Amino acid sequence: DVLSRGRVSWLTATTLALYNLHGNGTECNDGFFHWRNDICKFVNNNWSGIFGSSIKKKKTWQGSVSSCLSGNAGTLFESGLSQLKEQGWWKLISLEHPATQMKNFVPKSNLSAPSRKLEIPEFSKSLICKRAQRNGVGSLANAIALKQKRDSLSYIPT
Repeated sequence: DVLSRGRVSWLTATTLALYNLHGNGTECNDGFFHWRNDICKFVNNNWSGIFGSSIKKKKTWQGSVSSCLSGNAGTLFESGLSQLKEQGWWKLISLEHPATQMKNFVPKSNLSAPSRKLEIPEFSKSLICKRAQRNGVGSLANAIALKQKRDSLSYIPT
């Protein structure tokens, strides 16, 4: 039997790093760890254990860690800015095991209200159609007409 694991996301790697930093007694600043000096250092030192030896580091990998932290502030990570009055400090909101956190994680984009069909208010239609008019009709109206025409076409087998 051969056991192989799937690709580890940057979000999972960042969560793992913070979880281990919290758990292994690494010196912190009121429970917060610096994104570059602590979190990226942990990922760097444990690269092959997290990603596997076949995954090579890219020049911009630290930016991926930074993006995960700021992009998931309030859902998985808490910024230390309000408490420490300094940027770059982060901690986990929950100290649950990372596997549990990833299983229960709902991305911010899924938390917002369901998207609705775009409706253009009547007063703004005249603003949109101010561009060059063709045959007395604006480009938006032309685009809508073309889409309706394409949607009405059907395939007739021969």
